Amino acid sequence: LIVYRDEDGRWRIIYNDENIPELRINRRYQKLLSRAEELTPEAKQFLLRKLESARWWIDALRQRRENLVKTMRAIIKHQDEFFERGPEFIKPLKMETIADEVGVHPATVSRIVRDKFVLTPFGTFPMRKFFTQGLSSASGGEIATDRVKRRIKEIIAAEDPKKPLSDEKIAKILQDEGIKIARRTVAKYREQMGILPARMRKR
Repeated sequence: LIVYRDEDGRWRIIYNDENIPELRINRRYQKLLSRAEELTPEAKQFLLRKLESARWWIDALRQRRENLVKTMRAIIKHQDEFFERGPEFIKPLKMETIADEVGVHPATVSRIVRDKFVLTPFGTFPMRKFFTQGLSSASGGEIATDRVKRRIKEIIAAEDPKKPLSDEKIAKILQDEGIKIARRTVAKYREQMGILPARMRKR
């Protein structure tokens, strides 16, 4: 998918299917069925089954495409700041929320976004990136875990290499910034980002 803003300031979605061959029913078989009286009952039944199967596949692909675009439209609605300002402004978002809006089961949303990528004004991202858990903030809202991880990385990058900050001190800094987070959660996020503990960062 390609997401861009048009001249009127509205977000547009393009389904990029230039490498996907268009499915269509073979006219030769349609012509044969139009002369059904010339066919044997077996041949007629065979062609009807194949025609029905082809129509099913074409409808299924059309429905898949429509659901993909609907899902992306709902994501843009909830992740407006991401598209306006960049990845650092991603918000917590659950698949259940999008599923309710699109009118499908959460498992269907999971299948829709699997291995799908979207080109945005800030680069190309897997569609799964827009679904992230959140932590509570002092204001009563939620902040996406991706933003918390980015903030942890910034805090560590700015620390005194001779006196690296412990997970507990990082948690305190985040808490002072209004993010409700425990030391063990800081440690988990730090490990997920491949950052060493304080004692091993000391130079």
